[in-house]
Amino acid sequence: MLSRIANKLHDEHEATLGLAARVSRLIQVSGDTPPDPTEARVERTLDELAQAISGEVRRHFFLEEEALFPILRADGHGAIADLLTLEHQEILPIGDEVGALVAEMRKKAISDSEWRQFCQLGQDFFHRLMAHIEKEEAGLIPLVDECLDREAEARILSQYS
Repeated sequence: MLSRIANKLHDEHEATLGLAARVSRLIQVSGDTPPDPTEARVERTLDELAQAISGEVRRHFFLEEEALFPILRADGHGAIADLLTLEHQEILPIGDEVGALVAEMRKKAISDSEWRQFCQLGQDFFHRLMAHIEKEEAGLIPLVDECLDREAEARILSQYS
């Protein structure tokens, strides 16, 4: 049975995968031509992407690094904590670049070259994030259930909910 924290991580992974699919569809449908950022579907997808990068992804990584990884390290699982932390450090700067391009798109229509850059960075961001999620689903979530006692889980949930 998954703990509440493991469920929270899993649910956030599922939401991120859904967003990745929507961004991928936006890129595919638009092709080489930047989409109209005022079109409702495009606007909604861009807003969700900006919020995910600036909020959900950062909060998710912060929860892991500040609350979970110290517990895993203390329990002898430092290698996975170190690997996932390194991946966070690689993923976030790409996300920041994507977020900056989203902000530009929301202000005005962007150039073809900016759109190509968004497509490339967006695909790289989600490719890395999806590989990262696979590692967390296979390795981190089972360890969270194994290493967290009820008291630690309650404390973490009260701090990060």
